[in-house]
Amino acid sequence: MESFGESYEADLPDVGYGAHLLGYICKFGEINYTEILSWCELTATPLTAWEAETMFQIRSIYDSVKQKAVKHDMPAPYCSDENVIIEAVDKQFDALWSAAG
Repeated sequence: MESFGESYEADLPDVGYGAHLLGYICKFGEINYTEILSWCELTATPLTAWEAETMFQIRSIYDSVKQKAVKHDMPAPYCSDENVIIEAVDKQFDALWSAAG
């Protein structure tokens, strides 16, 4: 198995609008609308309904991929010969962004 060590950085796509939501999501463990609302009130962070829904959807996709990743035969998403997994995750995010309009 190839080891990338500390110097490896994955090539990630430009997120564009909504990048701030990824930082917000990292502040949560389990996520639900009540926790999002409480966090918004406590931190005085205003979110639109679209942003709250997008945070929820992104976290759901993350949790789904994380659950699949515990399987011993699940290849790492940064492996270039495993583009099928990367494409599947990309399709899920594309569907999410398309639905947002």
